Amino acid sequence: IDIAHTVIHNVEECYLLDPFDEEFIAKFTIHVKNLFNRVEHNYYAKNPLTAKIKSTYPLIYDIAVYIANEIRNRYHCKLNKDEITFISLHIGAVIEKKAEESHTYKALLIMNEYYYPVSNYLYQFQKEFQNKIDIVSIMQSIHSIDTEGIDFIIDASGEQNRSYAVPMVYISPLFDRKDLNKVYDFLNKLIDQQHTNTMKHQFHSFFSKDMFELEHYESDANAMIHYISEKLIDAGIAPASFTQSVLEREEITSTSFDNRVAIPHSILCSTSRNCAYVIVNTTPMKWGYFEVNIIIMIGINHNQRRFFKELYSNLLEKLQDMTIIQELIKVKSYDAFIKLLTGEC
Repeated sequence: IDIAHTVIHNVEECYLLDPFDEEFIAKFTIHVKNLFNRVEHNYYAKNPLTAKIKSTYPLIYDIAVYIANEIRNRYHCKLNKDEITFISLHIGAVIEKKAEESHTYKALLIMNEYYYPVSNYLYQFQKEFQNKIDIVSIMQSIHSIDTEGIDFIIDASGEQNRSYAVPMVYISPLFDRKDLNKVYDFLNKLIDQQHTNTMKHQFHSFFSKDMFELEHYESDANAMIHYISEKLIDAGIAPASFTQSVLEREEITSTSFDNRVAIPHSILCSTSRNCAYVIVNTTPMKWGYFEVNIIIMIGINHNQRRFFKELYSNLLEKLQDMTIIQELIKVKSYDAFIKLLTGEC
């Protein structure tokens, strides 16, 4: 119980996660007990989902790696990749649930109760958009709106000649199934647009021209980690211990993926700022289980670590597209690389 509480508390602190509930802690405690049992008797269950979990849910897998490292350092118990995947399944179920519950968009509803009772509108929205849309205010005929804290406006007034400072969707005052579908479509487009804008901002803040190289080769993954780490150390961005920390993370399980990309990084948040050092090679090199052409070493600053969660997930999501990968491998400059990555070309 103490081990489970300690490890999960450290995960919450490191990844800035909301506290896990006691039901999860109880289940995780049982898993930890069984895990130590398996290690003690040198028995490991094969997990066929390892490759899929790692590529599909990279952040969740990385959190599981962090837990494995905590268990190894604190309790001298080394876990293999299959055990790490089992931890991923436990962590992933909770994080995915929290993600669904946290993505609630705040909306302002403009309507005239003459056409349709407010209570009917609210009932329909609660029924259809639970945990997705929160109607924070309802107004009738107005000329100016305070949009602070509002993600978008639903205008059911019947007057389609207004413009607002935030995104807006028109629906009819009578509110039928077509209107529900219209709000669904609007919300999905809004989510996609915000996701794209966030991703572009993240990539521009992490990547830079002075941390980009073409056609640099080393004998193996460890040598490449030494080379890039020393670049960050010499630039005063990373401490002297950074190289060893990245190598320790790599030792637990390789940071390469089956999309020709490796993303080595330290488990500890130790760089002076968030950054990414990129090397793009036309000839692949062996890195763990896969051959890679693109190496992206990420440095995480402790005070900016909340941004790493989204960046890491968004980066892997973007790099799942093999068409983009093929184009990235052929780039001749940093500008071409960042334009492809952000979709600005």
